Amino acid sequence: MKFFITGTDTGVGKTYVTVSLIKFYMSAGYIVRAIKPVETGCVGKINALYPEDAGKFAELTKQPLDQVCVYKFKTPVAPYVASQLERVDIDLNKIKSHVDNVYNELVDCYGKNRVILFIEGAGGLMVPVTKKFMMIDFPILLDTPVILVARLGLGTINHTLLSLEALERRNIPVKGVILNNNLGLKTVAELTNEQVLKEYLNVPILTVLENNDEIKKKIL
Repeated sequence: MKFFITGTDTGVGKTYVTVSLIKFYMSAGYIVRAIKPVETGCVGKINALYPEDAGKFAELTKQPLDQVCVYKFKTPVAPYVASQLERVDIDLNKIKSHVDNVYNELVDCYGKNRVILFIEGAGGLMVPVTKKFMMIDFPILLDTPVILVARLGLGTINHTLLSLEALERRNIPVKGVILNNNLGLKTVAELTNEQVLKEYLNVPILTVLENNDEIKKKIL
């Protein structure tokens, strides 16, 4: 299995959710790997850039950092903007070949039913990766269904429905939505949004994470 994890916006908790998914499915006996094709806002270290999100994945899965993150940029902006500022072209074929190789090697070694590869995007769906390629194009390029991470709080109905509409228009399969209450708030929005969204969604809400809770059951 492989899944592309994206969000309704930046800061909704995609990396936290991905970490939680990795932990749970590793504990459940699956062979889990993760890839973040592009990470911006990387920390500068001696002769290198350190991608903090990808670093969390690598620490859990014991992958080499370069296997987890293909392109690293220092500037904390959209990948296309960072690539222009730092004069590094993003090669989409390189990313596809890398993802395919990692996944196929895992399947060859362990079998498809024991393997999960999580691929995490950056920002929301319409974030540009190149001039003509948006984050939403990755699930098509990589042939993978989407897990959409959304805030539980105010604004999520609009953001979630718009994101799902964009995915549906491109015939991209969606495994489901994970609602993340990363701020731990208990306003009327947090208390009602799950039920309201269920009235409109054509895909399941896989789980609701409250106040930095972790995934404790199979949802995929």
